[in-house]
Amino acid sequence: MSDNSTSQGEIKYVAISRVNDAQMLLFIKSANTKNAYADEYRKEVQDIVNNLSQTPTYAELRENQDSPYGIWYIYCDSNLFVYTVLTDTDFKYSNAFTFLKECAKEVQASIPRLQHDIENTPNLNICRDAIANLMVTHQDQRKNDKLAKAQDVVSQATRAMQENVKNMINNQGTFSELEDKSNNIKDTAFKMKNNAQALEREARKRNCRLWAIIICLIVSALIYIIVPLATST
Repeated sequence: MSDNSTSQGEIKYVAISRVNDAQMLLFIKSANTKNAYADEYRKEVQDIVNNLSQTPTYAELRENQDSPYGIWYIYCDSNLFVYTVLTDTDFKYSNAFTFLKECAKEVQASIPRLQHDIENTPNLNICRDAIANLMVTHQDQRKNDKLAKAQDVVSQATRAMQENVKNMINNQGTFSELEDKSNNIKDTAFKMKNNAQALEREARKRNCRLWAIIICLIVSALIYIIVPLATST
């Protein structure tokens, strides 16, 4: 069974428990979480706490555990109170533990004698509203992170456009030089074409004169040969 009751990347469930007797002291579900899922979440928290109570546990313990519903992040404070939060799989690791540490600070601030009275069961309901507000704040922070990423993409695109415009302005002189060189090449090609045509006409004239000389020589030779023959006859 998968939980589609919350938006992607948000906090679903928070619980505070005590390691020494594996007792859950406070649990809060998000506004979008259905009660049926909340019961499943509570069972998973109880399993986590039971396992911790049977293994060596220490202050500042940080763990994360996969779940069919997302990821559980687990944090122990100096009093060995266990703070657990269930999030979707794309919730940031660092954000999850920042949230849990803020929950621990809120509990310690609300119950100053907590560390001196850890054998008695404290009433953590006085922290419920503050921790619920932290849930909302960190979920809003998640949305702010997405907005910040979008703004960063827009800023990068804007900087790229500005850089391109700057390069175009800087290259205007280069474009003008290239255009001048192109025009010079065209003028040179035109002159070379005219010179080639003039040389071709001059060659044709020389060929015509040469052929005229050759024809004259042939005619002269024929006259020189034929006229004496005709006269002797």
